[in-house]
Amino acid sequence: MMNRVRRSSLIFLLCLVFFSFCNLASAYPKHKPGPHRLESAVIRDPTALSTIAGTVAALQGTAGTSAVTTVQLAGNDTDGSGGVATVTYLYQATGTGFEFRKEAQTADDTVFVSGHGSPAHSRNGAVKSLVAYMGAAVGPTQMPLLILGSVISNSGFAAVMGDPVVIGGVTTVHVQITNTTDPNNESYTVEDWYFDPNTSLPLRVECVVPDPFDASDTRTGTEDFANYQSVGGYLVPLQTVDSLDGSVVETTVLSTVQVNITVNDSQFNLNPTNRKVRR
Repeated sequence: MMNRVRRSSLIFLLCLVFFSFCNLASAYPKHKPGPHRLESAVIRDPTALSTIAGTVAALQGTAGTSAVTTVQLAGNDTDGSGGVATVTYLYQATGTGFEFRKEAQTADDTVFVSGHGSPAHSRNGAVKSLVAYMGAAVGPTQMPLLILGSVISNSGFAAVMGDPVVIGGVTTVHVQITNTTDPNNESYTVEDWYFDPNTSLPLRVECVVPDPFDASDTRTGTEDFANYQSVGGYLVPLQTVDSLDGSVVETTVLSTVQVNITVNDSQFNLNPTNRKVRR
């Protein structure tokens, strides 16, 4: 059983990059029951792609097919014990994935960045490098359009149909995606998406979350989407609820969403002041 400090670190980093880390059950013997990777990981199944295309069209709303390259989202996070943090997320599409930055203001000011392959985390200005898998598959789950649009446009994404799952009384359409463009981190990019068959909107995304100190020690992560609203013509879920092994760890309520803003590439980097955490 992990000690209290280690558990707190896992929860904290999970809340920063909830779906940055997914892995193969077969690769990690400590994997607990949860989403599993389907066979045929390199297949782009036509039915799965058609399902995702329908969702992309629904999420585009009245904005049409204009490309979204950057997104900034701001709001409040409430953790499982009722603590509230002001948060800002920033994403930039790279063609094969996303660069990411999250800032959270509480008693401790914290930042996590994807770091162009060298992820890092800071707390009150003290910066620590993280192992590479911590930055794998970072994606803007708060704006599903970007992730799912990438699946359609990037042939490096595998997409296969999964078994239907009932969520909130709705029998969902289940698609699993995997980003195969980076063999070293492919196993961390498996995501199971569940769509409302009536609206085509995502209701949930699920993956496996490894401990930031030991990738073989995993948890099941789930993010549920609610309160879709039109923002600049795009449909955005203004509320997300993140759970870890079935327990709610964070609820995010967004107050502002900006798309295609000017971004300085340096915003996705931090300068580490101590040694890299190792597996």
